[in-house]
Amino acid sequence: MEELVETADSLVGELAPKQTRYKVTERPDARTIRYYVTQGLLPKPLGYDGGRARYGGTHLLRLLFIKKLQTEHHTLTQIAKRLEGRNDRELLDDLGSDTVVDDGTVTAAEAPRLTLEPGGTVEVPPDVLADPEKRKRLAESLEALAAWIRSTAGKP
Repeated sequence: MEELVETADSLVGELAPKQTRYKVTERPDARTIRYYVTQGLLPKPLGYDGGRARYGGTHLLRLLFIKKLQTEHHTLTQIAKRLEGRNDRELLDDLGSDTVVDDGTVTAAEAPRLTLEPGGTVEVPPDVLADPEKRKRLAESLEALAAWIRSTAGKP
């Protein structure tokens, strides 16, 4: 959950201008994400790791799409209708070719590059972005890597 909140927070400013409706949270937080899940705007978490909910790219795309439409003064009911039956590729296209992910750009023609801390980068080829099964396998591989890194943290 924390990673989803942080990543969405860093990207929402690039996609959506400042919220002008007082009841709409400008930056998504854990409470907002849980609310969107209960309302069916976001799918349920991929699973749980030590009691912590795990979310993936689909969650991030949908969250960014929701925040963008909220800045355009769409209601959650209207947003739910726009999300209905949409796949990740369609949402990515709707977010626009100038969707920024750290120093890289997510577009249909380019591979997004995400800079990692404290170093390194991850680049996802366009064919992986376009194929839901490949995205799922990539997410599973990254989750396994993250679990291994967490398990070895603090060890020499």
